[in-house]
Amino acid sequence: GGGGGGGGGGWAHAASAGICRLVFPPSSAAAAASGPFAAEAGGTAEGRAEAEARAEAEAAVAQLRAAVAALPAALSAAGRSLSEVLYVRLYVSDLAHYRALNVAYASLMRSTPAARACVQLPLHEAAAGARVALEVLAAAPPKRLL
Repeated sequence: GGGGGGGGGGWAHAASAGICRLVFPPSSAAAAASGPFAAEAGGTAEGRAEAEARAEAEAAVAQLRAAVAALPAALSAAGRSLSEVLYVRLYVSDLAHYRALNVAYASLMRSTPAARACVQLPLHEAAAGARVALEVLAAAPPKRLL
């Protein structure tokens, strides 16, 4: 079992046997702050749809950037660091945003080549405007016996 606690910037954590599990849940405030972005008005229906899709992807990337920016402080509060991240699960409201999110993730997490997965979930049910949530597992390296 682990104790709950607060991390930085909306992160929650639980620790057990040296393993730390951090979750950045979508919050109404964070979702509202990053979107929805205004789609360009006018043009053809196809053009408006493309603009809306682009705006949705930009909003998802903005939420990912906010979560990753808060991650070092959350890890520190849990007694861990970015170098100890083992696994990241990225939850997205729409896999159509995967390419844009993957590019942003790679640029933000260059120093942490942790295993990762991307899963589509109806995040909008958790918080209006939520497009991204992260789950991060981190653990201290094993101690050398010799």
